[in-house]
Amino acid sequence: MNTVGNIAGPLLAYEVLTAFSLKRVSWASCSGLKRVGHRWHTVATLLVAIGTSLSAFWILALNSWMQTPAGFEMRQSVDGHWAAHVVDWSAVIFNPSFPYRLRRMLGASA
Repeated sequence: MNTVGNIAGPLLAYEVLTAFSLKRVSWASCSGLKRVGHRWHTVATLLVAIGTSLSAFWILALNSWMQTPAGFEMRQSVDGHWAAHVVDWSAVIFNPSFPYRLRRMLGASA
């Protein structure tokens, strides 16, 4: 992480935000059908599905970037340590292996 933390850190942070804010709050509502009613239960179920898909998006973006890195350059710091720095976030996220990995993961989970 010392070398690629500038890229992996934000992608994992986005995943945590979607996983723990959207999914967890909605999941709690899904479990109490008698307490919240059918309409909110359906909305909460859809929010869980959206949150899970967004979570998969960010995890696969990082995993795909690790397999086919793009959109970064290596820079040396004053102390001689090399680290990856983002040049183009869209290239980092939508790297060459990302589209087919995401399509395959969402298809398998449907």
